[in-house]
Amino acid sequence: MSIRHLAFPILILAMVVCGCSSGNPASPSDFPAPQSISFAQSADNGRISWGIWEITINPESLDAEVVPMRFADFHVNIRKFLEETPCINCLRVVPPIIESPDGLDVSIQIIHPFAGDTLYTGFDVRGIIMLEGNYANPEMDILTTRVAAGGWGLLNPDGWTPLFNAVVYTNPGILGYSRGKMVPDIWGNPTNTLNAFKAYYSAGQGEDVGGRRAFIAGDSVTRVFQIKTVSGEPFRFWYAVDASWAHPYGDPPYTPDSFPPAANCPEPYRFDISVVAGELYPTGGSVTLGLDIWKHQGWSPPYAIQYSAPDCFDGVAFISSPPLSVVVDKARWEIDLDCSKVAWDPELGAEFFCAVYGTDPNLSLVGGYGRFTIPVNQSPDVPVVLSINPDSGKQNEILSDVSITGENFISGCTVRLEKSGQPDIAATNVNFIDSENLTVDLNLTGAVTGTWNVTVENPGGQTGSLIDGFTVISGECNAVLHYNYLGTGDFSFGTNLGALDSCFVHSTGSDADGEMMAYISGFGGTVCTTVNVDTTTPQEGHGMGGGSWGNPFPGEWPTPISIDIAEETGRFFIVWSGYQSFVEEWSYYDGRMTVTNASNTGIVKGLDTDGNGGWWNAYFPQYGFADGIKHFIPNTSMTYSEVPEDHISVPEAWGSITELICIPDDTIMILTGLERGKIRAWDITSSPPELKGEISGFFSKDLDFGTYPDKSCDMDADMSDPDLAHCRIVIWGNLQGGGGELVKIDSDLNILAGPIYIESEHFQSIAFNTEKGHVTLWPLREGSAGIYGLVELPDGW
Repeated sequence: MSIRHLAFPILILAMVVCGCSSGNPASPSDFPAPQSISFAQSADNGRISWGIWEITINPESLDAEVVPMRFADFHVNIRKFLEETPCINCLRVVPPIIESPDGLDVSIQIIHPFAGDTLYTGFDVRGIIMLEGNYANPEMDILTTRVAAGGWGLLNPDGWTPLFNAVVYTNPGILGYSRGKMVPDIWGNPTNTLNAFKAYYSAGQGEDVGGRRAFIAGDSVTRVFQIKTVSGEPFRFWYAVDASWAHPYGDPPYTPDSFPPAANCPEPYRFDISVVAGELYPTGGSVTLGLDIWKHQGWSPPYAIQYSAPDCFDGVAFISSPPLSVVVDKARWEIDLDCSKVAWDPELGAEFFCAVYGTDPNLSLVGGYGRFTIPVNQSPDVPVVLSINPDSGKQNEILSDVSITGENFISGCTVRLEKSGQPDIAATNVNFIDSENLTVDLNLTGAVTGTWNVTVENPGGQTGSLIDGFTVISGECNAVLHYNYLGTGDFSFGTNLGALDSCFVHSTGSDADGEMMAYISGFGGTVCTTVNVDTTTPQEGHGMGGGSWGNPFPGEWPTPISIDIAEETGRFFIVWSGYQSFVEEWSYYDGRMTVTNASNTGIVKGLDTDGNGGWWNAYFPQYGFADGIKHFIPNTSMTYSEVPEDHISVPEAWGSITELICIPDDTIMILTGLERGKIRAWDITSSPPELKGEISGFFSKDLDFGTYPDKSCDMDADMSDPDLAHCRIVIWGNLQGGGGELVKIDSDLNILAGPIYIESEHFQSIAFNTEKGHVTLWPLREGSAGIYGLVELPDGW
């Protein structure tokens, strides 16, 4: 910093020190009895003057000349100070005056005028800087200085007071504003009715170390006034000082503890105001303000706090509730401030004022003011909503702690669900974690089914939405089941042919008409075949014959084997009898599929990888029939190898049911029917795959293992869109006594929807059809061989 040479003629300061509390005057024999604190403009209220000065600063050198002033209107009350113990050098500007980034740093020193006379220890001494106002608060009848709006101002005030302002205190005398002889007429009087001050007290007398802000006789105290200047305007301000005093107890010498509480001013002497939560932007916002207020005489009798924020709302408000806490002199409140006005200049901020009233009407607001500028931030970036979890909910359901992720979230933001033609659903209990994470509660009472946009709005008014990010599903969670009968093709079962052993149904996904392909094998010598299931007209389904062959092992109960393929990597994954293996290599061989070293018997299902979406199945020898006889389906071939024992997934007995699907292109899901359904998820990006986790018990009712233990549940995923596959895994489970349930999960084993109950036959196999919005079921029960079902799923599935 450097000394600044100013192009202005003069600085004039007038200093008046007076008592602002009830109590005896400085000398009981010389002063009349004091009056109650009020806006009285007479010397009879017991205020004391230490002197008045004018200070002239050389515009070139910035040297200051201090001249004590005497006025005829200084009547008898100050005779002792002026004639017997005059204070010639009680105030001085300590050189140098330093240029700061925002103006000038001016050090003003006050020397106690009664050196060594401890009777005249003062309290709550305040140096008041009086300026011309440029900001009005009509709600509280205040004119003051707003530094950010231009003009002079004190950048580091300790507080605010209306004392000695030239508008209210118009009578001459030591209580009124007195204009110095050297002030040019063209300057006029300062117009502020609320002025900033700096507090003067001796070392060790601050409230933060248990003091009472005492200015001990004989001490000198210097304070730095950081003054905002305006280039090209005359440098001028007026200066006054007030002090409080009451007669001490006992005999001299006196310490600060010798003086009664009334020696301090009765109004609050310090206000610390800060933003606890929230933010303001040019388009609005809300904040929580913390108010810490210090008051020497405590917080009884009752009081009220008035506040206003003209930049935020019209009118005034009151705090009449008790403080949140009281520690010695300090009491704390917190208030919520909703700023409905908009179009602020962020550089100005939003002004906040508060004042403390007592119940005694004579206890005026002299000095009892707090002021704070609430920061107004620049408009932030538009929020981006990336995900919501869960992404669906039932009608009339209340969801708690819904997680929302994204970017550029701001504290105080709001969240809502939006749907064209419907009223918004406003989220409650919005918890701002950080700029990328929120949690909210959603009340779906009365919400219509279907997709909704998830919108986050920042306090500045910027919004971002996740289009169709949330789905409201039927509160009833009913799924409509259509029974369809196979009437054509070369496959038909009658009730006398025995129960079906195993069946698989699969959606090709890419078929325009949404066809399903099913494979059925019978027990007791019945044939095995494939059937194309037409799903275009659910009520009039029909079958078309595929290839068929006889059961090569009559009388044996085959065990299902499932195979799926990670299509991008070409890796096969095989599950049978509760065990799993992974095929790391595969190849076409002689146009046929080949499996070697099969340790059990069952049916293999899967898709080939030649891009035509073909369906293939195979039946393998069991136990003693493992004699090398192979059964082929044209156009597909692979080689098979087992993985080490530590990769065995579900080492249950031979009767366990097992299904497998591949989620393109990083996860394998394996389902068993034991323990009310168990699912394991494997990360297949590694070799061998790594277990991600498992869940069980996700159905609401018991599965039916008694009659048909080997085929009680199944699952499938939508393969038409890899970006959606992870959230479209549907599980079917048969229930004891009939019917079944559907559950939707993702590849991280989160339950996204369901379970929902479907009253039906004992269907054993499902296929999910995204385009048609339904699931195809295939029957297990004897006598139901010619029936398949289409389940029309609720919204959100």
